[in-house]
Amino acid sequence: MSTGRRVLIAIASVLVAIALALGLTIWRVFPISRAPVTMVYYQSTGFGSCDMFPIYEINVTALTITTTSSCTDDTETSRAVDSADMARFATALDASGFRHWRSTYANRTITDGGGFDLQVTFADGKTQSVTTLNRNPPGVQGLYDALAVIGITR
Repeated sequence: MSTGRRVLIAIASVLVAIALALGLTIWRVFPISRAPVTMVYYQSTGFGSCDMFPIYEINVTALTITTTSSCTDDTETSRAVDSADMARFATALDASGFRHWRSTYANRTITDGGGFDLQVTFADGKTQSVTTLNRNPPGVQGLYDALAVIGITR
């Protein structure tokens, strides 16, 4: 490896370390995947009863939503979703810009509050996970609007 290339790598490493030390992160420029969404796991998080925060497994290809209580392992319900509603959900989800979100959004100066966990699986097998805590990614309202299309409120 040439000396010039080593210097460039060293400079880039220092800049990344400085950005991380300052708590700076960049918006994901290239999405993890451009393939269609096949599965979505979503759960709101926060303080309160665990019954308030069920886990939703949205199977876009099978047109089903399975809801699991976050309190127990044995409380699970499943329902079918109309194909037109699921298509509207997938379109609205893409419109939210989630493919460009970082993996974590957090405001650690707040000791209580809430957020959500989102995991998306794509047709090519790749996955994207996003966790928020008292800070939301850009376009988060688009995620909430997409979930509302299939009857999920935050």
